[in-house]
Amino acid sequence: MKKHFLIATIMVPFMIFVGYALTDWYLKRDQQKSALLPLRLDTPGCTLQNGCQLHAKDFVITLRAEDNRIIIKGNQRIKDAMLEAVDILPPSKGIQADADGYIWQWTLPKSLPEKATLHFVIAGHWQNYLGELTAAP
Repeated sequence: MKKHFLIATIMVPFMIFVGYALTDWYLKRDQQKSALLPLRLDTPGCTLQNGCQLHAKDFVITLRAEDNRIIIKGNQRIKDAMLEAVDILPPSKGIQADADGYIWQWTLPKSLPEKATLHFVIAGHWQNYLGELTAAP
């Protein structure tokens, strides 16, 4: 009995310190500013009607135009997204279209022209992404 008490007395302060250090590291990791990673187009010459796929490392998004909406669907959860459709829509925050945060959308005041240029910034869980796309609707 005395042996167990002695071991517990030695181990508890060590376990408290490890728990505090790991919790502190985890919380600070989420607050760090991260550089913008560029999203690269998978297939050049894609159309927004069929969907354009862009990627950066293991993060992949599909950008699609439906009616007067632009939809972004990610393979990972998206915290926030902003989009600018040049000469159509000023930079604006997207609306989360699903409960999990994988799909975001924007409503355009008018349909996209033949050659649309889109600039967007996406905040993933640990990283921020920057993309530009010039594509036909």
